[in-house]
Amino acid sequence: MLEDAFVVHDGEALAQLFEPYAVVHTSLREARGREQIDQLIRRLWDGQVTYLADPLAILQERGIALIVSDLAVNVARRDSDGNWRYAVIFFTPGYQPRARHSGRAGRSAPRVVSAPWPG
Repeated sequence: MLEDAFVVHDGEALAQLFEPYAVVHTSLREARGREQIDQLIRRLWDGQVTYLADPLAILQERGIALIVSDLAVNVARRDSDGNWRYAVIFFTPGYQPRARHSGRAGRSAPRVVSAPWPG
């Protein structure tokens, strides 16, 4: 949903994907809270920056998920209504990932890991 809202420049939809006090860090600056995040994302749009999620791995434990891709490391939490909202995004626009040698054409689906909570 983050990728979709980012690509079509839907600021309202994008704002709802973040916790009220979320943090987004980019090479441009750091933004805290929905208002600052909205301003930062609009600057990214003005600079023609795109975001394609393309996750490599998702590590989930209960209501917290760590999402890792070539361009970003994200932490999302499930709220009391069951919706996932981003708490932290570390995004490096303009990064050019090195080619992976997976032995197959194309990229495989992200690996999702969920481990039981000890105790």
